[in-house]
Amino acid sequence: SVGENTNILSYSDASKVSEYAIAAMQWAYGAGIITGTTGDTLDPNGPATRAQTAVILHRLDALLEGA
Repeated sequence: SVGENTNILSYSDASKVSEYAIAAMQWAYGAGIITGTTGDTLDPNGPATRAQTAVILHRLDALLEGA
Protein backbone atom coordinates (compact mmCIF):
# COMPACT_ATOMS: atom_id res chain seq x y z
CA SER A 1 0.00 0.00 0.00
CA VAL A 2 1.15 3.52 -0.73
CA GLY A 3 -0.79 5.55 1.82
CA GLU A 4 -1.46 4.90 5.45
CA ASN A 5 -5.23 4.70 5.14
CA THR A 6 -6.31 1.96 2.77
CA ASN A 7 -9.56 1.15 4.58
CA ILE A 8 -12.45 1.52 2.15
CA LEU A 9 -14.79 -0.26 4.58
CA SER A 10 -15.87 3.06 6.09
CA TYR A 11 -17.90 3.70 2.93
CA SER A 12 -21.50 2.52 3.11
CA ASP A 13 -21.31 0.81 -0.29
CA ALA A 14 -17.90 -0.85 0.13
CA SER A 15 -19.61 -4.25 0.02
CA LYS A 16 -20.49 -3.54 -3.63
CA VAL A 17 -16.82 -3.60 -4.64
CA SER A 18 -16.19 -6.86 -6.50
CA GLU A 19 -14.03 -9.28 -4.57
CA TYR A 20 -11.32 -9.32 -7.23
CA ALA A 21 -11.05 -5.51 -7.07
CA ILE A 22 -10.83 -4.97 -3.31
CA ALA A 23 -7.02 -4.93 -3.10
CA ALA A 24 -6.72 -2.57 -6.08
CA MET A 25 -9.41 -0.26 -4.69
CA GLN A 26 -7.68 -0.19 -1.31
CA TRP A 27 -4.35 0.63 -2.99
CA ALA A 28 -5.88 3.36 -5.16
CA TYR A 29 -7.69 4.86 -2.17
CA GLY A 30 -4.59 4.70 0.02
CA ALA A 31 -2.52 6.30 -2.74
CA GLY A 32 -5.03 9.15 -3.02
CA ILE A 33 -5.91 8.27 -6.61
CA ILE A 34 -9.58 7.73 -5.84
CA THR A 35 -11.87 9.19 -3.24
CA GLY A 36 -15.51 8.64 -2.58
CA THR A 37 -18.20 10.19 -4.73
CA THR A 38 -19.76 11.56 -1.53
CA GLY A 39 -18.68 11.57 2.07
CA ASP A 40 -19.80 7.99 2.61
CA THR A 41 -20.09 6.34 -0.83
CA LEU A 42 -17.65 5.03 -3.40
CA ASP A 43 -20.23 4.10 -6.07
CA PRO A 44 -18.02 1.26 -7.34
CA ASN A 45 -20.58 0.10 -9.90
CA GLY A 46 -21.42 3.54 -11.22
CA PRO A 47 -20.03 5.04 -14.39
CA ALA A 48 -17.05 7.37 -14.18
CA THR A 49 -17.56 10.74 -15.80
CA ARG A 50 -14.96 12.22 -18.11
CA ALA A 51 -14.00 14.67 -15.35
CA GLN A 52 -13.60 11.90 -12.76
CA THR A 53 -11.45 9.89 -15.16
CA ALA A 54 -9.28 12.93 -15.89
CA VAL A 55 -8.73 13.51 -12.16
CA ILE A 56 -7.81 9.86 -11.59
CA LEU A 57 -5.31 9.94 -14.46
CA HIS A 58 -3.85 13.24 -13.25
CA ARG A 59 -3.39 11.88 -9.72
CA LEU A 60 -1.84 8.67 -11.04
CA ASP A 61 0.57 10.65 -13.24
CA ALA A 62 1.59 12.81 -10.28
CA LEU A 63 2.14 9.70 -8.17
CA LEU A 64 4.28 8.05 -10.83
CA GLU A 65 6.36 11.19 -11.38
CA GLY A 66 7.14 11.30 -7.69
CA ALA A 67 8.30 7.66 -7.66
